[in-house]
Amino acid sequence: MAELDGTAPADVRAAAKNLIISALDESGVIAALPEDQVRLGLTLAGKPEATRVDVTTARELAVRGSVRTVVTGTIDRVGQTYHVAVRVLNADSSVVVAARRGIAQGTDDLIRTLDRVVRDVRADLGEHQTEITANRRLEQAVTSSFAAFQQYQRARELNFRGDYLGARGALKEALALDPDFAAAWRSLSAIYFNLGFSDSSWLAVDSALARPERLVGWQRADAESRRAYRRGDDDAALEAAEQVQRLGGSPVILSNTLEWLGRYAEAAALYEAWERRSPFGLLPLESHNLVLELLKLGRIDEARRRAESISGDLGTWSRLRVSTWTADWSTAETLATRLLERTRNPRWRKDTFIGRASAAAARGRVREALEILSNCPCGLEQLVLRTVSGSPVTSALDRTPSAATPAEAQLLAALWAAAASDTTASRQLLARVRSLPPEERVRLDAMAALVDAWLAWSGARPAEVVRLLRRLAEHGIFSPPSLTQPVGWMLASAYERLGQLDSATAALERLAAWRDAAVIDGNRRGLTHSFAHQRLVVLYARMGRAADARRHWRVFSETFTTPDPELVHLVDEARAAVASAERRP
Repeated sequence: MAELDGTAPADVRAAAKNLIISALDESGVIAALPEDQVRLGLTLAGKPEATRVDVTTARELAVRGSVRTVVTGTIDRVGQTYHVAVRVLNADSSVVVAARRGIAQGTDDLIRTLDRVVRDVRADLGEHQTEITANRRLEQAVTSSFAAFQQYQRARELNFRGDYLGARGALKEALALDPDFAAAWRSLSAIYFNLGFSDSSWLAVDSALARPERLVGWQRADAESRRAYRRGDDDAALEAAEQVQRLGGSPVILSNTLEWLGRYAEAAALYEAWERRSPFGLLPLESHNLVLELLKLGRIDEARRRAESISGDLGTWSRLRVSTWTADWSTAETLATRLLERTRNPRWRKDTFIGRASAAAARGRVREALEILSNCPCGLEQLVLRTVSGSPVTSALDRTPSAATPAEAQLLAALWAAAASDTTASRQLLARVRSLPPEERVRLDAMAALVDAWLAWSGARPAEVVRLLRRLAEHGIFSPPSLTQPVGWMLASAYERLGQLDSATAALERLAAWRDAAVIDGNRRGLTHSFAHQRLVVLYARMGRAADARRHWRVFSETFTTPDPELVHLVDEARAAVASAERRP
């Protein structure tokens, strides 16, 4: 789709172009190439991404991508009316394949006029009249408010650049203009989810589904998938996500669902198949998502190469995840520092704070790591680091959550209270959460079990800790996924207390090697990395396995190079354990 020419204002022409694309995408004969892929095509053609895609450039990109036709047109403003013309050209010869015109009586009439003109173009391209009649009207699929549609498109651009807060603001403006704009409610749900506001995300999904006639097929399926996931119905979530794929939606939706289910190989294969079919390959964000799947599958070199191919801050974010996943702490610290100086994206900043703290903790600078984590809502990460490093854990219940606080936040407070031996407060919070309706505590069973286990640990009942956590560790999929580390560490500690050292070392080996880690990324790895290796040195020495003790001593001593003064004893303990093991006959 080439940029529209004419005397109409640039913002009107840009929004009209998006309306034409939306109408074309309903066709069973023709579909417009997404704008994000057009930008990527410009890069592959050696042109700046900001290049204006006029007819000549559009034809070049079409030929490069084996696309047969180019859509172009004009919108001229004459007084209060708009004269609209849409043409479809053969990309190779520039011969006109179809052309239609129309007149809009004012700005808000543009949607209906463009809808009619594009329908006529589609009819000229060979669609049957019955198929045209059955299609959803454009104003139903989008909005009758042209200004609301412009804000919706602006939100899409901001979201693509990672500006979730800006996208949220634009979508709220769109909804103020048209409260029944279901597509905007669906997009707002995704934005809230990216920002970590799950309750707001679910409310936005419900608002979208309350207006089903204003959603096209794949949008409705996506919203149904999100609602099913919220309810804990994995089968329904997967079925709806597969429907999104069949209806031509982005692979991100289905791949995210497969990720939630721990089916990483299928998620990666989905992106790779999409890349083979796409004229210009994956979008940068899709490539980034594929990097994460490749890491989970152990395809490290492929993940690294793909991360290096992504430009800008998104590329830095991808390389940071590769470096933390592979325990390259020097690179991780450099990339995290660089990204924090450049990005305002709240999700990226939180992940980057965690990555930077992870690198500091792996080297023994726990005080610094805790200070870094205090700059973001990283309560669970702070608790994990304090626990594994032996730092004091004091209850944070001077700000006890109220009954209106989200269930996950209440469980986090219960964890802190249990770790600080404030068992009364912890039990009260746990009971409050368990008394909530099921829809308010869905997918939090693992976190509640961890609270139970921590209380059992405080009561010196290691066998109960094992009973509560062993099944979780074997399953390997947690909600939230950041529970991987505290579950693994506590389970190993309980096995050690019971004298089951083989089981304790097996749990710590998984943590140290970052194996079977059901986490979204590896940024948290450093929080437990060195401490897991140190415990393995000591335990293997006790078991008389000198070679294994030396193997972990090598990693620990080469990583834990700048410990805080109060942590130097960990180095001394591990060194003495290795020496003791080597003296054994």
